[in-house]
Amino acid sequence: KLVIRWSAGHIGIPDNEQADEQDERAARGEPSDPHLLPTSLHSPTNMPITLPASKSAIKQNFNTSINEEERTVLRSSPR
Repeated sequence: KLVIRWSAGHIGIPDNEQADEQDERAARGEPSDPHLLPTSLHSPTNMPITLPASKSAIKQNFNTSINEEERTVLRSSPR
């Protein structure tokens, strides 16, 4: 038997509130607090390491830059 219940978001649930705050920081490009990261994400000097970019993120950035360059070239070309 499957029971589905709706809940009104994460309001008032402490752990979920903290997760929401961390999500917002990540969306703004801010780094995580080093002491909150798992030890596998620390370098020997105990500083956070940088994860490699994903293939899809690299492709998306490349396509965005190509599209911007295309618009620039088309705007400046004689008609």
